[in-house]
Amino acid sequence: MGSGTSLIQELREGVSAGHKKIHVPVIPCDPKGVNKIDRLVEVSSLFEAGLVHLPEAAPWLIDYELELTIFPLAGNDDQVDSTSQFLKWAHEHRANFSFASTGNTRAGIEAYGENPHSIDEDKGYGVVKGRNDFRGY
Repeated sequence: MGSGTSLIQELREGVSAGHKKIHVPVIPCDPKGVNKIDRLVEVSSLFEAGLVHLPEAAPWLIDYELELTIFPLAGNDDQVDSTSQFLKWAHEHRANFSFASTGNTRAGIEAYGENPHSIDEDKGYGVVKGRNDFRGY
């Protein structure tokens, strides 16, 4: 994990922003020994299925797309690695809720309490995020 551990600790302790200290909610990802290439391969189907959306214009977009498209040949690959880890986490923590009144399905990300896997999908417990027409990350 290298510098990731110290960054996580620093963000949890708080980042100075003017006269305030902002605590950043951080969820560490353990890659479990899987290398960066295999981590990206794991989530590549989300890109292929059109579930990953990028803005049409942003100051960082060209550099980001370049890094993604020439990976693993690029000198820098931190954005690719953080993207693949986020997509894996988001995909694993996504839940679908059906509403008895309409039958509509809604995508959501479960609320984190003491037990992050305590959601009861059959009863629809948890905080629903997203819209009825969920189309990706």
